[in-house]
Amino acid sequence: MGGPWLLGETYLTVHIWCKGFNPWKAEVSSTMIWVQLPELPIEFINKEAVVRIAKAIGNPIRVDRATELGARGKFARVCVEVDLTQPLLFHNTKSRDSLT
Repeated sequence: MGGPWLLGETYLTVHIWCKGFNPWKAEVSSTMIWVQLPELPIEFINKEAVVRIAKAIGNPIRVDRATELGARGKFARVCVEVDLTQPLLFHNTKSRDSLT
């Protein structure tokens, strides 16, 4: 379905309509976010490595096209579904050895 989209300073996500859906009682337990991975060594700027790194954050949904093509070089971007019932991970430092 695409997204999430940023409207002002608020995320907007769209889900497929479910029979019996009540917007007043709906609970949001997960959302998709775009994560930027800065200063990656060049050998990690590929789809397989980025997906592996993203799994430490949540459920990888997709890697952006520029990252897949290696077009940026300085950072990678990946869309990750995160569990909102758990604390969000804002910063994580892993060694190169733990990613290979």
